[in-house]
Amino acid sequence: MWSAFGICDVTCGNGTMTRTRQCNNPKPLNGGEDCQGPSQTNGQCILNRCPSKANLKVVQ
Repeated sequence: MWSAFGICDVTCGNGTMTRTRQCNNPKPLNGGEDCQGPSQTNGQCILNRCPSKANLKVVQ
């Protein structure tokens, strides 16, 4: 069973989120093999646009 995707690895712009899979539904019996294929997968996350450096102001 796949887990939900984790949080995005960036706070703005495009990033990656990861989810993992466990072979527990049903669990392999009597020394059976684990699930075939990857145990982890990534997805793309697209967040709000990052502010440009020109728009940043220094507050004193």
